[in-house]
Amino acid sequence: MGSTRRSFTPECKEQSVAFVLDGGRPVAEVARNIGVHEMTLSKWVKVARAAAESGKNPDAPLAESERAELILWVPKTYATRRYS
Repeated sequence: MGSTRRSFTPECKEQSVAFVLDGGRPVAEVARNIGVHEMTLSKWVKVARAAAESGKNPDAPLAESERAELILWVPKTYATRRYS
């Protein structure tokens, strides 16, 4: 039997991450309180910390140079994985 995948709004993720980062609460406690798996919340926290350190929004559109690099990188990676 298949299960449906839940989705969370960006606001919900931000508030949950804020409980951990700003409120000093343990990830396990916050995850249990909001009804998500501990690893899910840990990933959200990791992304938020990385974004704060780099000063970039992870959901922001790619810059032109980043897009060009990705266009070159993806086919090479795909070909390597496919025939390895």
